Amino acid sequence: MQLVRSFSFCVVKFLLQAMEDRLIGGLDLAVGLRVSNGNKLRSAAQVNAPGNIVALISCLNRIRHENSALQTHLGLRFFDSGNDQVLYFAKSTFDGSNIILVAISLDPHRPQEAHLEIPYDLLPPLNDTTATRRGEPQMHGENQMHVEELLRGQSLVWRGARQHWYFDPDELPLAIWRVIPPDNTHAHEVDAQWGYGI
Repeated sequence: MQLVRSFSFCVVKFLLQAMEDRLIGGLDLAVGLRVSNGNKLRSAAQVNAPGNIVALISCLNRIRHENSALQTHLGLRFFDSGNDQVLYFAKSTFDGSNIILVAISLDPHRPQEAHLEIPYDLLPPLNDTTATRRGEPQMHGENQMHVEELLRGQSLVWRGARQHWYFDPDELPLAIWRVIPPDNTHAHEVDAQWGYGI
């Protein structure tokens, strides 16, 4: 099992590094120019053209800087997505104060659907001393998890054992969720049964 996890971690690291090297290698936002692999300069208009992923990479960098779980190689766990074309994993801090879930469609040509396993075991224990004294398990809101989809800015409530998500390669082939701790859940929630990558 450890060998599979090590291999999976290496694959993810390789994919992310290859994507960064291939897609944003030589990007210089300070001067608004992008140097391609052939050392040709492109104008700012070309950098912002449809299909360019500068805005997405900037958003991913912001998410990485804002979440301590993404600033270390520790705390990586893979989960079942119900689809071999969707990679689904979590990164969390040691104390569980920052938990990030990531799902990525590996198919660049066709839409993909996934039935993501909801990893309730990642949630920190609730401070319900009454339930503990009675010997009852500490449930997280009747098996629900509050998450914020960081690329689309949606707050969602996931219920049950799995969450359905749709990935469209022409729109956004990935999703990143920050788990909102049970004591920090507020209004502005969308009861999510279906998630769409648009």
